[in-house]
Amino acid sequence: MNQSWVNPHRIKNGPKEDIWEVDYTAHPLLDPEFAAKGSRLLYLTRLNFRRMVRDESVYQQELARIFLPHRDDQAGDTRLPNLAARAGEYLREADIYLASTIELLPAGNREAVMPQPLVTDCNDVRDLMGIAIHGEGERLRYEARRKLCLAQMLIQIDQSRIIQDRGNSQRGSVETHQADPRPDRGLPHRPGRLQH
Repeated sequence: MNQSWVNPHRIKNGPKEDIWEVDYTAHPLLDPEFAAKGSRLLYLTRLNFRRMVRDESVYQQELARIFLPHRDDQAGDTRLPNLAARAGEYLREADIYLASTIELLPAGNREAVMPQPLVTDCNDVRDLMGIAIHGEGERLRYEARRKLCLAQMLIQIDQSRIIQDRGNSQRGSVETHQADPRPDRGLPHRPGRLQH
């Protein structure tokens, strides 16, 4: 999360009168009333969408910016069809994540929150942005924004060094533990420590 544009003073930490009230400060695109409120983020999103519709190279640059972090500039294929296919994979993962979450609800409540087919069938970032901005009905626009946000979060998880390093270190410690059958698990002997 880019902390420079989040105002920490607007985040509500105290007790709330309505326990279902949600603070969307950290993720404003997930606010169902995002478009009605108007903001710089809404303006920039619309501006960026118009640029991507007019110019394929801008769309390609945006997808490359998302999928090829600075440390991986040479690691990926920057052709538009390949970037769009990679984006589609994350958008499908967002659908799977949402469907798995909905499965946790009681069976009688699932139908009311199922995403609309237009959104689940769309796996193109630019088309989803168009639905999020110009779609018929607030629910459809919200669902498109939600899918884009979920996909972006999945991308950030995949690209996070902390998460990747933690996964590697946990794998390494498990492998070390399995490779070393000694009871002390390879820890150096310290004076005063009981030996097994």
